Amino acid sequence: MTSTASEVINQGSITSLSLVAPIIDLRGGQTVFLNEGNIFAPFPETVVVAGGATDDVIALLDGNVTGDVNTGNGSDSLLVTGGTLNGSLTMGSGSDNQARVQKVSLAKTSHITAASGAGATLSFSEIEARGGSFVSDDLSKGTNLGAGWSTLNFSPLKVDIDR
Repeated sequence: MTSTASEVINQGSITSLSLVAPIIDLRGGQTVFLNEGNIFAPFPETVVVAGGATDDVIALLDGNVTGDVNTGNGSDSLLVTGGTLNGSLTMGSGSDNQARVQKVSLAKTSHITAASGAGATLSFSEIEARGGSFVSDDLSKGTNLGAGWSTLNFSPLKVDIDR
């Protein structure tokens, strides 16, 4: 959809049949992406949002997303406060990556991972979830948090941790 815009807001519905090209391509510069609509890829593992090596801000505020939201490298911020995610959230190896997941269901979220950047923080608030750090994604176990987070924060929620 774009590669050089400084801000992209989706309030409609976007569907792609591509298995390789992201629907929202933010790899051309530092970008803010706000989603309040629907974004659908053919499969939950297909990249729908691709961030670049800069400091991107991605906010899923409402709507339904099917696919992988991948922030790329850089010191990125990811906010998920509404809608549904049938797919995953993947943060790259930038330092100080920040992800906040609040008031959403993770029932169909296969992973929320960060690569090996220092200071990566994942914060959960007001959700009910199950999951842990697994070798590979397995929704029967819950959401895979991987091993790249420096800090995990939990505020009022119910969590089942599997090993």
